[in-house]
Amino acid sequence: MRVEKQETADFWSSPAAAVLEGLGTHAEGLSGPEAEARLVRLGPNRIADQPRRRLLLNFLARFRNPLILMLLAAAAVSAATNDPTSFVIITTIVLLSVILDFVQEHRAEIAADKLRERRPEKPIGPGRFGGAADRSGRLAQARRGAVRL
Repeated sequence: MRVEKQETADFWSSPAAAVLEGLGTHAEGLSGPEAEARLVRLGPNRIADQPRRRLLLNFLARFRNPLILMLLAAAAVSAATNDPTSFVIITTIVLLSVILDFVQEHRAEIAADKLRERRPEKPIGPGRFGGAADRSGRLAQARRGAVRL
């Protein structure tokens, strides 16, 4: 059973039993065979990699923000009315804001990439039914503390 987005839109305000029923599971979790069947039917649970925009394009995209556009318009009015102090102050604030936003997002992307690289390939521990799943969702059996694929 595949759950559609609109069915899960307000899952936090629904009773737990209704959410579990909508997901086709129960409070104890999925059985090993059901987990394997869902893995085959739905595929592994992973975030798709997205192509990155070039740094310059990513930087210039910051200027499409409505607030930034309003501030740039105010700076243009200041320049047109021969108010260089306001023009310099507004332009400086806009540039600093855009640069800070750009740098923070770029660092966050780098950190996210590093986290994706650190995902374990091996199972991470036993589950409720004596099995464990690696990052691709494959099940493994845990026996005497050792996990085997």
